[in-house]
Amino acid sequence: MALRALGSVGRPVVSAARWLVEVGGMSAAVASHAMRASTWRPTVRQAFVLAMRDAILGALPATLLLSVLVGLGLLYQALYWLQATGQSSMIGRVIVWVLVRELAPALVALVLVGRSGAATLIRLTQMREGGQLRALDGQGIDPFLLLVVPRTLAFVVAMFTLSILFVATTMVSGFASATLIGATQISLPVFLADTVGMMGVGDFAILPAKSVTIGLAIGVVCCHTALSREREAASVVAIGFVRAAMAVFAISGVVSLAT
Repeated sequence: MALRALGSVGRPVVSAARWLVEVGGMSAAVASHAMRASTWRPTVRQAFVLAMRDAILGALPATLLLSVLVGLGLLYQALYWLQATGQSSMIGRVIVWVLVRELAPALVALVLVGRSGAATLIRLTQMREGGQLRALDGQGIDPFLLLVVPRTLAFVVAMFTLSILFVATTMVSGFASATLIGATQISLPVFLADTVGMMGVGDFAILPAKSVTIGLAIGVVCCHTALSREREAASVVAIGFVRAAMAVFAISGVVSLAT
């Protein structure tokens, strides 16, 4: 009974540790291949451009809509209440801490996982189940270079691009709504200058750092889950979404603590 109890505890721990090692190794392999000129053959470049276009354009409508809603809710409320309580000097600091550092990377990442991550999970699972990966390998084409590397790097670029758009749209929409309703009396240049002036070196670095690491994690987790044979095809999307979302929040917390 003691051995069975230890086994029931140890198996999940060993499985989780093995998964972390495999994902970490795949991330290192993607970064290593991305810096090699020999990797970027015409087929890989084309796959990267297509994956980047699908990731950015596919998640763009939902990202912009979400940014407008956040601007109308969060930013408008911050502008209104901080000025009503005589704390106008705190507006820039609140926006930096809440929007730039935490909210924008997390929300954009979830949109990217739900839209482009799910599409990657479905597509690669279909290729694995249909034998297309074996066909590519039989033709002398490395599936990792053709499928995993360009898709993962496309997630990195999409994550950074969409995060910048999210922050810009949120600030503009929130300030515009507050101005139209009369909740703020400051001008847009003063508002932007106050926000930028409150940003330190770590604040400027945290959004790119989170975008790169989270984008890399989303791509690697989705590709690893889809190409792994440990799960049935019907459950791959759900499992991949949960794993990617957990990776997003874990990385976001670690980067926030580090900066």
